[in-house]
Amino acid sequence: MSEVIRKYRDGDYIVREGEFGNEMYMIISGRVRIVKEKEGVETVLAHLNGGEIFGEMALFEEGKPRSASAIAHGDVTLMAMDKESFLREVRNNPTVALDILKSLCNRLRQVDEILQDFSIKDQRRQEQVRNFMRARGYL
Repeated sequence: MSEVIRKYRDGDYIVREGEFGNEMYMIISGRVRIVKEKEGVETVLAHLNGGEIFGEMALFEEGKPRSASAIAHGDVTLMAMDKESFLREVRNNPTVALDILKSLCNRLRQVDEILQDFSIKDQRRQEQVRNFMRARGYL
């Protein structure tokens, strides 16, 4: 397979969490919403724009299901690339690999910040519960 251009309309699922995949995607135009769903609640992990990539984990973690869904947010045009095409592109243009590493590092940093925010909020909630219980004489 080589690179393939695909088009999606607003609300179309590009990939679904839990499915197995063998392609990554680069957004040519439009916007993509990356989401996880648990117990019917959708959590938006990211909004991606033109020039950004997603689905790369499918190339590096073979045999594992997609970790999130990608949904078109408006009309979207993508370039889909399988592992063979990706490796060929990296051989021809090694900066592609560096760009992907930078993207992954940025995402990891964002996750670190989100986890820190959750931790701080959780500590505050725990303190509020303790204060409530103290005020009621339970502690």
